[in-house]
Amino acid sequence: ANVMRGILLLCIFACAHGNVVELNSTNFDEETSNQSVSWFIKFYAPWCAHSNAMKKDWKDLAQKYSDSEMIRIGEVDCISDEGRPVCQRVDVHGFPNLKYRQVGGWWETYLGGRDLDTLSAFVESDILPKCMRGSEHKCSAEETEFVQSMEKMSDKERQELEDKLEVELKQINEGHIKFTHELEETFSESKRKLDKIKNAKIFQLSLLQELANK
Repeated sequence: ANVMRGILLLCIFACAHGNVVELNSTNFDEETSNQSVSWFIKFYAPWCAHSNAMKKDWKDLAQKYSDSEMIRIGEVDCISDEGRPVCQRVDVHGFPNLKYRQVGGWWETYLGGRDLDTLSAFVESDILPKCMRGSEHKCSAEETEFVQSMEKMSDKERQELEDKLEVELKQINEGHIKFTHELEETFSESKRKLDKIKNAKIFQLSLLQELANK
């Protein structure tokens, strides 16, 4: 009986491990905060036919990468009270909306096919790091040199390097966000000036046309 119970527990664990990660406003930030893991997330509505059509392929995708430490597959129910705030924050329009984030990157929208083969191919080509342990054949000479040097490090040295890289990635992302905001402010100010000039020209033109028609 104990053996059967153990087998059952292992089965339950294996099945759960392969499931899509259910995300919402209570766990989204915590789950996705680790910048050393890539994410591929489906934002959906339960009543949407297109969302339901890809349901099996999405679960199969999660199962395919269930043993990977480099990527997690998730989904957010945008109609639920818990999921709606997340969808609004990441600017979801239309369903299903697929977004991904590479290691150390920021969220981008996926616009490709929704079948398992196409999704898997995209994960391999665009989301997963090209070079990692177990796929050294994908590494450049520089990356191979780094992997070899990393393997010679002590645990303390690796931890110090990891902390340093995480700080640098955070600074890069914060710099990108700041630069984006500055561009938006510059664009808004430029648009206000152009609109003012444009409206003045339209006013002058309308007066000229009115005088010409007298």
